[in-house]
Amino acid sequence: YYCFFPKTWTLKAQMNDFRKYLNTSAAHGKTFIFKPNAGCQGKGIVITRTPMEIAEEADETVVQEYISNPLLISGKKFDMRVYVLVTSVRHLSVHIFNEGLVRLCTEDYVKPSGSNMDEQCVHLTNYSVNKLSDKFFVTDEETGGSTGSKR
Repeated sequence: YYCFFPKTWTLKAQMNDFRKYLNTSAAHGKTFIFKPNAGCQGKGIVITRTPMEIAEEADETVVQEYISNPLLISGKKFDMRVYVLVTSVRHLSVHIFNEGLVRLCTEDYVKPSGSNMDEQCVHLTNYSVNKLSDKFFVTDEETGGSTGSKR
């Protein structure tokens, strides 16, 4: 059990469960992130505090509670890509590649509010979103990959 994984629903299969959750006190004031099932490169992702306005139209979507107090690197949100090869499930055999990837937002993180939920470079770590920012910079090989927006 991982305590850092946000509550998540697949709307097509779990719309009733999502509605029930929204009617609890635990959901009051929460921010949600909607991710289209067939999306990529940050397209179609919506961050909102009024989830039912989007949920009714978003059948093929995953929705999660937005983590409003994420871990940060140099004040920025990040995600990590770890590459794993599973060679057997029956007799579990897993190999983890020695290298991975860290993607960082190009803007300093601030908690979502009505005035900043549309600022993708604050809230989304997608390379395709952040590479368009003036603050995006390529990893400097001289630093051994310890700087840059994608490390």
